[in-house]
Amino acid sequence: MNLSNVFSDGMVLQRAPAVPIVWGFASPGIRVETTFGAHSLSALTDHSGVWRQPLPPTEASDRGQTLLFRSSEGGAALRDVLFGEVYLCSGQSNMEYTPRSMAGMNNASAEIAAADSPAYRSVRLFTVGKGTTSKTPLRALGSLYHNWTAASSALVGGLAWKEFSAVCWLFGKELSNELKVPVGLISSSWGGTQIQVWMPEAANEACHQGSWSGDRYNAMIAPFAVGPMALSGAIWYQGESNNGQGRYYSCAFPAMISAWRAAFHSPALWFGFVQIAGYRYGGASRPDPSADLRQAQLAALSLPNVGVSTAIDTGGRTGIHPPDKQTPARRLAAAALDMRYGRRQFEAQHRPPLYSGQRLLRRPLLPTLLPAAAALGGGSSWGESGGGDDACSGKRCDVEARAGLVASGSLRWRGDGEACPCGCECGTPADPGVCYVPAAPPPTGWCGGTAEGEAGGGAAAGGGGAAGRGGGVATVAVRLSLPATTEVPPWATASSTLGHPGSVPRNACPVASMPPFHNPQDCGWPRLYAEAPNGSAVVFNATADLADGGQTILLRASVPPGLQVVASSYGRGSWPRTVFFSAGGVPVLPWYATLNETRPWVLPASVADDPAAHVELPDGAEGERVQ
Repeated sequence: MNLSNVFSDGMVLQRAPAVPIVWGFASPGIRVETTFGAHSLSALTDHSGVWRQPLPPTEASDRGQTLLFRSSEGGAALRDVLFGEVYLCSGQSNMEYTPRSMAGMNNASAEIAAADSPAYRSVRLFTVGKGTTSKTPLRALGSLYHNWTAASSALVGGLAWKEFSAVCWLFGKELSNELKVPVGLISSSWGGTQIQVWMPEAANEACHQGSWSGDRYNAMIAPFAVGPMALSGAIWYQGESNNGQGRYYSCAFPAMISAWRAAFHSPALWFGFVQIAGYRYGGASRPDPSADLRQAQLAALSLPNVGVSTAIDTGGRTGIHPPDKQTPARRLAAAALDMRYGRRQFEAQHRPPLYSGQRLLRRPLLPTLLPAAAALGGGSSWGESGGGDDACSGKRCDVEARAGLVASGSLRWRGDGEACPCGCECGTPADPGVCYVPAAPPPTGWCGGTAEGEAGGGAAAGGGGAAGRGGGVATVAVRLSLPATTEVPPWATASSTLGHPGSVPRNACPVASMPPFHNPQDCGWPRLYAEAPNGSAVVFNATADLADGGQTILLRASVPPGLQVVASSYGRGSWPRTVFFSAGGVPVLPWYATLNETRPWVLPASVADDPAAHVELPDGAEGERVQ
């Protein structure tokens, strides 16, 4: 008989009201007796050779306790066991990053020294090693860097990449400061990994990635789920290696969270994640896809009990590993304290402003943020994180004609006293914080943070979370449309069945919709495509509403007479779509909906002549030109 190697002396088990489980391995049918204080417990080893012993719910305590295990095949003991809050920390290099990794994190010496404080003796750390991967779920860890150990400067400040995660440590330190209970932290990360390897194979198959076996999940997460281990929550910092895969990630990330919750028998397990930081991922000459990935990460908010820590204001030009690990960790801790423990005073420190609408004031398009931002501009310690090296980078207001009817440009929130060069004009006295294109058509929509490397402070919620769109409001790319025709055109309508992992709030009405974004020149708004008699293509921006109790999306656009509507799309097949709702006039969080069909579909010629036309999306339909 032996204990699972996820347990050791000095560990933390989840406090009441949770029922923590301790488990191990023996021959089938062997009975294991457990002594825990005044409790005498018994468990029978199952046919697979695993015994599991639930423990009585135990209040938080920093007084070490002993558990004794006896069987006919031997015995074991766990000593100095504390009860408190247990968190699993995972991801790729930005989670694996220790205080001494690479150039080191900001203020590393002081943060490392703090680990020797008596205040943190009840913070216990456990690091999974990277020596094992597996195509099938393992019952025990194949590699350990260190067992459960009390926090110390030697451990926190130890070897780069092989000791303890900086973000995980800083997160736990913040929780310890506020909760005053023991905190157990498990670091299980692997740099350079994609999300595919951190989820069970079945979850990958659901997102059409069935060739991935989830080898890191099997080797580094599954052993904790054998019991499973009782957790208070999990935090996640990953996505850089999936940059450019926004469509897949928007499916995979919620699927991974759901799979972890199922594995740990905790359907409401709190889950916090960090959006990838600002950096010029696309390089100097290519579009930066990181805003699309950040938007895809937000798909996780379609699940309950999920919190986001924005990090757009922590990035830099030099690499994808910002040394500012304090900001994302602090926001993660604030999210946990607010959402998990009901400490509402922390809400403003983590909850980012989210897009809920827009209004026009003269030429600039002004986004409405949810919740309302306390200030525009500013930010945290992002230093030189900017949009490039040329003098006009991040401040350009270029306008590019599209199909003769549609143009696109960009607006940028200005810092105090900052000019608007490159032919742009500064905002009016009523809105001094905007650069915009003079004499441009009125904008109809916006997307945030799509410029290469943009990492400006953006909007701050009470000084806490930076703006949480695709990358904040440091740069706002705006789609511009020429004024609508004065003629009364017919409505062109298309629909598609909507599938979503839940239900839209009963009292909520759609107020806006937008998909993820591709680059500053193509924000991917809903469109209808038409042809003129001479064969030239014309693109029309469309509005989107829900019908049939939230099961159908309707696209509408004004199409002048004489043009043939030939197709419609929600923007280059990037999914899922984001639909924003208002309940009683008060904006609510966005709803992330996945449509069943990702390709454009054909609209019959009659739709341009029939205002009441309602065309269902045919299976396997492709967008076609009508000759």
